[in-house]
Amino acid sequence: MKFNVLGVGSLVYVTCYGPCWGLKGIIRAVDVIAFVDAQEPLYFYLVALHEGQVKEPLWFVHDHVAGVEGDRFSLYGIQTA
Repeated sequence: MKFNVLGVGSLVYVTCYGPCWGLKGIIRAVDVIAFVDAQEPLYFYLVALHEGQVKEPLWFVHDHVAGVEGDRFSLYGIQTA
């Protein structure tokens, strides 16, 4: 299965069910675990959320976040047009 690797500074929203579901944030770091016998590496994203009660960034697996298109953003928050 192929997927797009998101870069640092990308605006994302959380797609996994749980207390962070649907929240938006910005990727602060990307970490990769490459397995010897696996076809594709496993990507993790450190996401600084804009909403919610957690103030420090959280790690999410690549399939627990999705990129947001159409919004302008900066490291200080989302800017609406």
